[in-house]
Amino acid sequence: MRFSLAVTVAALIATGQGHQNGCSRPTSPYSFRPIDNVSDVAETVEGFPLVYDFNTSNSRAANATNSWWVSAFLHGSDDHEYLVLSHITDVTVVSYYRGSIFDITDKTYVQFGNLSTAPTLYSNSHNGAFNVSIDNSFYFGATLPGNATKQLRTSSAVQGVQYDLTFDLSTPVLLNTGLGGYFEFGSYQTVEWSMPAGRTTGTLVRNGTTVTIDSDESFTWYDRQWNVQTGSSGSMPNWTWFELHLNQASQKREDRVSLWVYDDEKTGRRQWATVQPEGGLNVVSAVRSFESYGNTWTSSNTNNTYAQNWLVTLQDGTQLDISSVYADQEVGYPTTFVSYEGFVTVSGKSASGECVSGYGLVEVNPPSN
Repeated sequence: MRFSLAVTVAALIATGQGHQNGCSRPTSPYSFRPIDNVSDVAETVEGFPLVYDFNTSNSRAANATNSWWVSAFLHGSDDHEYLVLSHITDVTVVSYYRGSIFDITDKTYVQFGNLSTAPTLYSNSHNGAFNVSIDNSFYFGATLPGNATKQLRTSSAVQGVQYDLTFDLSTPVLLNTGLGGYFEFGSYQTVEWSMPAGRTTGTLVRNGTTVTIDSDESFTWYDRQWNVQTGSSGSMPNWTWFELHLNQASQKREDRVSLWVYDDEKTGRRQWATVQPEGGLNVVSAVRSFESYGNTWTSSNTNNTYAQNWLVTLQDGTQLDISSVYADQEVGYPTTFVSYEGFVTVSGKSASGECVSGYGLVEVNPPSN
């Protein structure tokens, strides 16, 4: 039976509980599992009538803002689980780059944000190449010369936030909103494609000790996005975005979800989810309802206030209760280009009424105070 959202939210706020659906949340260890069932991710979109060349889509798009982003879910040689974020975005003459390490096991968090105005930063990221290096402190690019759709590497040598990760583009492409990954985003036309669970190797440093990644229990979600301004004025809307990895009892598979919610000045609230069942085809679903509830967290750095719990209902009746596991997961440069990038857990019920559980990440950028 589908719940009444308003009644459920009120009850949850009153009781301080977040999973009255009768289903449990996963707990650490989360058993991160890579999917490496394709040898060439470009082949998963062959034949699609894309209006861009996928094989060169990791290169810097001209006359656009560009973003290359990863969230890596890792099991380390110290038997801890980690979420590592690495991101660079190109905004006209300025590039922001940032990273964070969240120790899921011990619930400790470190992060950095910085910027570069180097005029030649993307000189090696054209015509299918992708290779960005900043002052020997940050790297994001392809490991194979001339091919940026098979394997990528990102690393940070920033003191306190050190990692070096290589990941295969080995999971079928998830095209947000379906074919092509196009959607209107304020005065911009956005393209976003994702590779949700690529096999990952490498290291990170925690408390002065190098931790080696277990590639059989680690994966990386890679997100490539670029935005072309189509209107004469305006800006990108505020947004909440979820990356979710979901399981239900009767299905021996993991469904991966990219879920967007934002308010557009012209068209109002936009909210939808692109779902990729393991071994299946991408399905786009409207989000019927979306609400935050319960406690919030206010950053002492920016005074931004972030929700910590959300209730979501998809078009087919799937109900998801999503919660951040640790409040302080804000990352950025010091008060500019800041967002919340938090590890979350999920409980809920599928359209057929079975329990669903999972984990993932929420991005809130920028927040509403």
